[in-house]
Amino acid sequence: MEGHRPRRPAGPRYLALLGLVLALALLAGGTASAQRGAWASFSAREPEVQFGRAIIFRLQAEPEREVERVWLVYRLQGERARNRASAEFSWGDVLEAEWAWELESGMMAPGSTIYYRWELEDAAGERLSSPEGSFQYSDSRFRWEAINEGDLAVYFYQDRSLAERVLRAGMEAVERIADGTGMTPARPVRIYIYASRRDMAAAIPSRSEAFDTRTVTLGMSMGADALVLLGTDSGLLQTTAHELSHAIIHQRTDSPFARLPRWLDEGLAMYAEGELPRDNARALERAIREGNLLSLRSMTSYPGDARLVDLFYGQAYSIVAYMIEQHDAAKMKELLALLAEGVPVNEALQEAYGYGLADLEAGWMEHLGLQRQPAASTSGTIGRLPGTLLELLAGVASPPAA
Repeated sequence: MEGHRPRRPAGPRYLALLGLVLALALLAGGTASAQRGAWASFSAREPEVQFGRAIIFRLQAEPEREVERVWLVYRLQGERARNRASAEFSWGDVLEAEWAWELESGMMAPGSTIYYRWELEDAAGERLSSPEGSFQYSDSRFRWEAINEGDLAVYFYQDRSLAERVLRAGMEAVERIADGTGMTPARPVRIYIYASRRDMAAAIPSRSEAFDTRTVTLGMSMGADALVLLGTDSGLLQTTAHELSHAIIHQRTDSPFARLPRWLDEGLAMYAEGELPRDNARALERAIREGNLLSLRSMTSYPGDARLVDLFYGQAYSIVAYMIEQHDAAKMKELLALLAEGVPVNEALQEAYGYGLADLEAGWMEHLGLQRQPAASTSGTIGRLPGTLLELLAGVASPPAA
């Protein structure tokens, strides 16, 4: 899951997804233990991790019969499905095989655990497997250190004091997320701090050369268990909270059926930050004043117009803050659980809160002191400001007290 949010006027800036660091992974070593009917022995070889580029798997084996094919079977931790690749091999005194898993930057979170085994296949199609080994996908370019608290681990290679501030901000965000949604981490979350944009490039996905040149990625949630952060970001602590929300919510709701609307996912992440950032608050104030709020149904995905991005995040925050203010965390937790089961958002709202999207939107606008227009304009905007702007915005630009 990836969250994008401009923070500075010099072109789009992105909060996104990803993570990194790591300990060199060691394969379970030695010669394979005997199996019933075993006709080969296997020697363990440590995979070679070329971070952001490739992983090279190598095998030495001593089979007692002719081998027709050699396979590598591998999977990431948490995955049930296994991948199978046919490896090149040669046979002299021993059988030697090699297979290269070609990677792209950001293809896998740093610190991911990979499990694998080798299989030999004879002329009759009978296969013999080696014991399963495992290792970590590590960024060995840097000498990482780690600090831990609760379910969070922060990895760094330069500034310990910065890592300590990130850890404190993360723990505060975990508490806000729990207060607002009733959800806590299902598994530990790893947070990797890179000291420069150049250092972080191999750990995050590349969109295109032009995109990467024009934009700066501030942070990424890499799956649900790891974050990658840019240590030079002035909004690093807010980025930490934002991406942690994505990770924790998706740990708890990830399923083949999950359909979280973008306004809810990003609204919860903005709420986890604490105070609404100034640019988002200003965009929200302006839209209220001018009657140009986005319709809730149009917020199921990011806006196509870059000029509306600040408003999208500000409005998503305001709607989620309203839901948390008006009800207890149990209802939000129920809503997220229903969405994880694949229940459509309107039905899930009806079951958890007793009202659907239209009534949520109407109640939120009434909370702001706005009156809904009879019909939305062609731009998909709603509402007009009937009173004093500052009075209406008291309590919109900051979250309710815990």
